[in-house]
Amino acid sequence: MEKWWRERFIDRRAWILDHLEDLSLSSEEAMTILLIDFFNEHDMPVHHGVLANKLKLDMDQVDDLLARLGAKGYVSIETNHGEVQFCIDGSLPMKKKQVVLIYLYLRYLKMILHVRFLKWR
Repeated sequence: MEKWWRERFIDRRAWILDHLEDLSLSSEEAMTILLIDFFNEHDMPVHHGVLANKLKLDMDQVDDLLARLGAKGYVSIETNHGEVQFCIDGSLPMKKKQVVLIYLYLRYLKMILHVRFLKWR
């Protein structure tokens, strides 16, 4: 339960978009985080070239953008089985209390859906 945002049922992009006002991001930085999340979710490689192409920026601008996101703690670079991966975990900060509330809400929602499903049968 520690890393709630890595669960399959969590829509990280929706969470980021819903909390943009709480995050200290420019529009280019937000778009970069959303692109990284999209590429990671679909197991697509993320690198400077693909980000430059999608954002219509040159490589130096992408490098500066990633450096700013790294300095803010929103993006980090990790290695997994010898592959470089961009990680956006820092852009999804939440207090434990909020995580518990989300968990309880999802359990409640699951229960309601189950009851309604049984009524439809």
